[in-house]
Formats: sequence, C-alpha cells, structure tokens
Amino acid sequence: MNKPFVVLRMDLLSRKLFPKEDLFRLVLKDSVLVFDKEQNPSGRGIYLRKDKETLALAKKKGILKRYAKNSDLDALFQELEDDCSR
Repeated sequence: MNKPFVVLRMDLLSRKLFPKEDLFRLVLKDSVLVFDKEQNPSGRGIYLRKDKETLALAKKKGILKRYAKNSDLDALFQELEDDCSR
C-alpha cells in the first residue's frame, strides 16, 4: 500500500523538516517581506513553524532582519500571530 505524499519544507529557525501545512510561508515581493497565505509557487519563500513560541524566538533573535530590509517586521509578526491563533 502506498503512503500519501507529504510535501516537506525546512523551518528557518530550527532547520528541521515539517509538512508544508504546518509552516508559514514568507516571500519577498517588491523588496518587502510579506506573509503568503495562499502559498503560491511564485518566488522563493522562507518558512517558519506555526506556533507562538517559534514566532517569539524568531522575533527575539531578529532572524528575519536579514531578509526584510524594507519591511515592517512588527506588523508582519502581528499578522502571523493573529493567523496562528486561528
């Protein structure tokens, strides 16, 4: 019997593989880092786990500053936290 195919992506913070559904996808669009809710294939994305502890640690370490030179990271983290609580 064949196992169902699961798409895995690497979490930026822990560097571990997780199913794509368990991760947030962030993409650079017009040199601004945005949350890609639909996970469209256009552009390269970075992934973070969908839990509040990971978001708090990423915010504390400033891991997204490298990717988001022109972005409002506070608004981005607020949007991710709101989506995480749903």
